[in-house]
Amino acid sequence: MPDIEILWLQCTISNHLFYVACCYHPPKPKYDPAALVNKFNADLQFIIDRQACPLIVIAGDFNSFDTTFLETDFGLTQIVTETTHGFNTLDHWRNFTLKSVGDQ
Repeated sequence: MPDIEILWLQCTISNHLFYVACCYHPPKPKYDPAALVNKFNADLQFIIDRQACPLIVIAGDFNSFDTTFLETDFGLTQIVTETTHGFNTLDHWRNFTLKSVGDQ
């Protein structure tokens, strides 16, 4: 596995289970960015397969990495709406709650 920097935490707050990912994607990674996409896809699918309605937060410094797949593939919402470095939004916060079929 390439040197991908993601730390997942499983937390329980007021009887609610949360999954929190902290990620750093360097400006010049030593790995193919597709490896980071694949890692997130695998990790998120692992959580979704085991939890009916997971509460997921992903935070990190992604530099120029395109995180839109998190929204299109998993429904995560970008929370940071202002620039975080110069004219760019490099720091991302995404949250996600998967509703069960009965909740829709």
